[in-house]
Amino acid sequence: MEYASDERGFFVYPTIIERNSRLEELSREEAVKYAYQTGGLKRFKTQEEAKRFAAGSWKNDVVEQKKQAQEMLMKILLAMKI
Repeated sequence: MEYASDERGFFVYPTIIERNSRLEELSREEAVKYAYQTGGLKRFKTQEEAKRFAAGSWKNDVVEQKKQAQEMLMKILLAMKI
């Protein structure tokens, strides 16, 4: 993923897509155009947020959210004495 900005702010977009059952790496220009056409971009308020997300911070967020969900489920099960 990469990040960029336009008149609406900062966004990230994929640079590798699946096309015809194959992975294809796009140039920056192709990737931005593809993201606009397909709605495959995610907007952020700040450049730092977009930069971190493009670098993969979302992967850590997913792992942390899963961990928190598992902990919450355990608390619920313990409270129900199952």
